[in-house]
Amino acid sequence: NAVGLGSKYDSYFIHISPKNDSLNKNLFLIGKGITFDAGGINLKQGNFGDMKTDMIGSAIILSVLNLLVKNNIKTNYNIHLLNVALVL
Repeated sequence: NAVGLGSKYDSYFIHISPKNDSLNKNLFLIGKGITFDAGGINLKQGNFGDMKTDMIGSAIILSVLNLLVKNNIKTNYNIHLLNVALVL
């Protein structure tokens, strides 16, 4: 990932998959999370208050899984979470 090249840490890919994927249908939720953006060219002008939204893709997919589990919602899909994580 080009964004991760600016970090001394490697970017990584996370795939959270069901333990038992016996269902024939798969649902993939894809997100991106940047834990800190501190370098390179500043494409954002002025206020950096919106930097927390760089992790919103990761937060959404984990929240959906949490909602399903906490409410014991049954589904006809194998749910996979795919996430690109960058530590800058």
